[in-house]
Amino acid sequence: MSVQNIGRNRWRVKVSLGFDPVTGKEVWFDKRLRGTYQEALDLEAERRFEARGTVSSRITLRALSEMWLADLAGGAHPREQNTIDYYSLALDNKILPVLGDVLLPALDSGAIEGLFASLPEGSVRVQARKTLSAMFG
Repeated sequence: MSVQNIGRNRWRVKVSLGFDPVTGKEVWFDKRLRGTYQEALDLEAERRFEARGTVSSRITLRALSEMWLADLAGGAHPREQNTIDYYSLALDNKILPVLGDVLLPALDSGAIEGLFASLPEGSVRVQARKTLSAMFG
């Protein structure tokens, strides 16, 4: 996912739209346009927002978390490495061992509350809650 300069006032906007439920292949929005950098960023943001609702029902929380972390690191507004490490640690050590193989449509409040109940109270539970909150906005 990116905005790439391909010439004077020419931009390429490329955004993942999720995975095709039939083929399992990633589907991309890929467009070249003339205009300002801000216009290209606006188009990228629009497509990212629209793509949030198109995630395939065959995607697991583990697969979504990998895409999310990659987006945090390489998106239009990359996050600090410490932030990415914080989320990655929570996912790898607390969330994914319990919910990683759950398909997104099956990931309901009961499954998430079950995860929290399995974690010790305090900072461990808070870290998992913050991570899932950031991931699902």
